[in-house]
Amino acid sequence: MEQLYEWLMNPFDGLSKDEDIQEKCLKIANELFNNYCIKCNGHELYFAEIEFYYWQKEQWEKEWNKVTYPRDGYKAKELFFHPSGIDICFESSYGEARFGGILIRSIIDKDDNIIAGPWNCMMHILGECQGGEMPKLEKTQPRSHIPQIKTTHRVLGKKDMVNEIKNPLKLCFYDAVPADKWIFVKESFDKKRGKRIYPKTYYKIDRFSL
Repeated sequence: MEQLYEWLMNPFDGLSKDEDIQEKCLKIANELFNNYCIKCNGHELYFAEIEFYYWQKEQWEKEWNKVTYPRDGYKAKELFFHPSGIDICFESSYGEARFGGILIRSIIDKDDNIIAGPWNCMMHILGECQGGEMPKLEKTQPRSHIPQIKTTHRVLGKKDMVNEIKNPLKLCFYDAVPADKWIFVKESFDKKRGKRIYPKTYYKIDRFSL
């Protein structure tokens, strides 16, 4: 694996304390938000909200983390398409009893619009491809926009949220800078105050909705 994406290979090896895992996730989020994009057909899409999902035997087996889509043989940085959207993969192997990735929940397009919701992100990304090359995670040039990254709990189904709100880790990271672009219908996630509203309802961002 090229050195450029080594930080996505086995990022949680040797980490057992919640605060160490949280710090590692924040470092990865900072790297993605500031230095990387999803690129397809020359279009660069930047990250506005991501969530971490991971499972590793004898390390990430707690009840609140049994929500990860299994995948085998995926390499670090590859994109994994699944029923909920698109993940940026960590190195994943059934033989090594580890798999997971980073769900893309919101992105910023070339017109500075925020596309919210993992399914909307996937459809927008595929739409940008327009039959051309498949989307890829790529390093980008320094951006004028400096993200202000905040964190909260992930958005899960009602049953899984019962465990998620007990989760000591906050595995959803989002850019709080363009606060005027986060427009709420019924608040499930108040990004201006960094607080998850439960039970989950719906919100929309600009012309896109969940």
